[in-house]
Amino acid sequence: METPDDDDGTRTIVQAPRQARDDDVDRHTREFEALSLTTTGLNIRYHDGGEIGRGGSASIRQVYDRNMLRWNAVKRLDKAFAKDPTRALSFLEEARLTGQLEHPCIVPVHEVGTAEDGSPFFSMKLVRGQSLEAMIDGLGADRLAPEHLDGLLRVLVKVCEAVGYAHSRGVVHRDLKPENVMVGDFGQVYVMDWGIAHVMPKPADAEAAMEWVELPSGRRTPKGVVGTPVYMPPEQTKGDPALIDARTDVFALGGLLYHILTGRPPHDPGPPMRVLVAAHRCEVAHPMTLCDDPRLPPGLAAVAMKALSADPAARFPHALAMSESLEAFARGAWHLPRRHVPAGQRVVTEGEAGDEAYIIVAGRLVVFREGGG
Repeated sequence: METPDDDDGTRTIVQAPRQARDDDVDRHTREFEALSLTTTGLNIRYHDGGEIGRGGSASIRQVYDRNMLRWNAVKRLDKAFAKDPTRALSFLEEARLTGQLEHPCIVPVHEVGTAEDGSPFFSMKLVRGQSLEAMIDGLGADRLAPEHLDGLLRVLVKVCEAVGYAHSRGVVHRDLKPENVMVGDFGQVYVMDWGIAHVMPKPADAEAAMEWVELPSGRRTPKGVVGTPVYMPPEQTKGDPALIDARTDVFALGGLLYHILTGRPPHDPGPPMRVLVAAHRCEVAHPMTLCDDPRLPPGLAAVAMKALSADPAARFPHALAMSESLEAFARGAWHLPRRHVPAGQRVVTEGEAGDEAYIIVAGRLVVFREGGG
């Protein structure tokens, strides 16, 4: 497994693949050539506005589209890797997979092609804003203030909805973390970086299969540990794609909520192998033991811990079920002060002046009328 020297388990890792056999290379070469991608005058159509991001083998640049008169983002495979058919095919599968996920909270892909030097690229909507990670870090302890926590929960609900949609198309993200969630300047929410997404086996049900994401090569995810260790569920640490399903992402969604509540990921950062061992054991500390802030709602901590269960069967069955729990929590007026009324105590009397209103969240009130004689 190849990781940077300064990695502390908070970066995405991809297990180094075994040396490809000659027949694998030949097959990937044929598949890549069969895609018949159009060579685009990348430097003619787009004005380069500079690099805005970089991964292990690709860069993301801000570009101005002279045809459409708008700013876009272009992700381009580095020239050093462009002649590797396996890497090139994987890169283009990322573009085509993302392009098939048509959801308001998933960045649309505009174009895929090859540049003049033969390196593949794809263009997409340029997202302006900040990551969920930056939002949480910027708020510090104030993230638990009702007005801020409510906003963060609204972001998380949108993430759950986008991930739930992807699952309905057969796609598991496998690398959900605050860094991969962008919040636009006007409140838009985007789930980013589907580069290591896994396509689940196609269902036997014909109607469901019609909506499944299709990749031209028909390839399945190879074995290997991929993802960000500090947000990984135990099944993902085993490197077997057969163990991956929608509940794998539910765990990571729980990790997002956990980070919102505690300011840290569910597994402690450290050397990647040590973090992977911790993720495999899945001994996540309860948020209430890590944070003594009285503003931390126990109900939200319970939602996070359910999603972070070591056993996939004990988690929310799908992302939308977690979203429903978050919305139900928000509807419970959690941010309002609570008052316990002993049995038999009179709460309000008709005709009296008052400056309070009440919402019954537990128990019941009896309305009665007193008469004279």
